[in-house]
Amino acid sequence: MKSMKSSSEILFVLFLVVLGVVSRMIPHPWNFTAIGSMALFSGFSIRSNKSLVLLTFVSLVISDALIGFYDGMVYTYIGFAVGMLLSVGYFRKQLALSFAGRAMALTGLSVVSSFVFFLITNFGVWKGSTFYAQDISGLIMSYVAGLPFLFNQVAGDLFYAGIIFVLYEYLTAPQKNAQVTV
Repeated sequence: MKSMKSSSEILFVLFLVVLGVVSRMIPHPWNFTAIGSMALFSGFSIRSNKSLVLLTFVSLVISDALIGFYDGMVYTYIGFAVGMLLSVGYFRKQLALSFAGRAMALTGLSVVSSFVFFLITNFGVWKGSTFYAQDISGLIMSYVAGLPFLFNQVAGDLFYAGIIFVLYEYLTAPQKNAQVTV
């Protein structure tokens, strides 16, 4: 990470893991969790700390162990991994963005990664389901039925990305050496 002190960095990473787990454990609208925004943050910060790529998956594994493992989990993990790769690809090319530029990019990436996650996970629901016909009409029905989840995913990603990235900006801002004089 930029210029965070190591103890601050460790606390921030622990905060993110706890945030990811807790956001899946507390009552919440379906898909309104911190995991998607953690994937975006992991992709954003991978240049400075490659181990941060594990944040998303550590939170997923811990919370899945508590909630219970389920059929089709692989599609969920792939969906978040693709969001992370989108973030890596975008921020690798845009290293010198201003805060406003990063905020706009993050908003766009949140929407795009939520949509990609929706496409991947609803494909998995359709593929593993006996409820939907295993043809194009069944796939379309699966996507239509999943639209409320998409809206919640976008809202959750935007909400939690705001929290994570603003906190990151605060923690990595250059320390002002201004002294208060009386």
